[in-house]
Amino acid sequence: MDDNQIMNGILDLCAEIDTKAAVIYKGFADACPDPELKQFWLNMAADERQHVRWWQRLKALAADNALPPIFDDPMRMHNELCSGLNKINRMLQQTDPANITSTFVAGSRLEFFMQHRVFATLFEFISNTTDGVTAEDEYENHVKRFIRAIEHYGRDKPELEIIGETLERMWRDNMELAALSNIDPLTGVFNRRGLFQTITPLAHLAWRNGYHVGVIMSDIDNFKSVNDTLGHFAGDDVLRLVARTLQSRLRRSDVMGRYGGEEFLVFLSRVEPGSVDAVAETLRAIVEQETAALGPLPVTISLGACEGMLLENVALSLDAFTRAADNNLYAAKAAGKNRVVVTRETLQAP
Repeated sequence: MDDNQIMNGILDLCAEIDTKAAVIYKGFADACPDPELKQFWLNMAADERQHVRWWQRLKALAADNALPPIFDDPMRMHNELCSGLNKINRMLQQTDPANITSTFVAGSRLEFFMQHRVFATLFEFISNTTDGVTAEDEYENHVKRFIRAIEHYGRDKPELEIIGETLERMWRDNMELAALSNIDPLTGVFNRRGLFQTITPLAHLAWRNGYHVGVIMSDIDNFKSVNDTLGHFAGDDVLRLVARTLQSRLRRSDVMGRYGGEEFLVFLSRVEPGSVDAVAETLRAIVEQETAALGPLPVTISLGACEGMLLENVALSLDAFTRAADNNLYAAKAAGKNRVVVTRETLQAP
């Protein structure tokens, strides 16, 4: 199988696991005489059906080749999910749906398995490409609902309390690890991996809808002088300040990340033709203004940008736009720094 087929297989397994969890929780509800507990299991089943819809959304992206490589070793992730699904099937045969302790132990095992890093990584990806309430938020509420139920119904069962505490801690740790793989630890913005994972589906959406997009590449001028004169800690402060300042002037629909070193890349997912010049100039001016109080060494940025329409081969189009923005950045540097160079790209289909 190629990577795209493996990724589709992973999403199918995620959907199958959550579908099975929904059926299991519905079965617990049907066998439960306590109205409050019955409603709890029905809510858990509804959550799992929502999770299935997340996987279906990602499947649609994969069908459009809009899903970027998310896992370093997708086949390993696929095999681990297959193994987990077999364990879930065996567990079902050992669970008494009429016994509260048995159902909570089974539910805990299900929720533990769904803490697998595949789920955490995919939740993080969905959250990075969604406005408003995210998959991460919704799943955290799901986990907290389960933990509150354990606390309520397992008050006289210490083993259930320990399970609840461990489940919550595992969820937080897994989500932190998933986020760290995509976030630059110094500046708090996306690293290159997270940047392009987030940009890719937005770029496909822009191509399908015929939107103009923009790519802006920025570089801190004379950054080596900052490090040499004021030290590397001061250089780190400058990087953080520039990242924060750039981010503050972007729309929620725009994506920014640290491309490398002192370079930051911005993807404008939908722009009016001819508007990227003004966006880039605003970013240049605000960085100069916000860093003026840092002392004798002025901090400025040079920016190269391009705008235009993407072609059906979105990956190649993004690469062409990034190269054009990078070339324009070097032109801005060569022209004296602290300035903007923008071009309009008209890509030709091969």
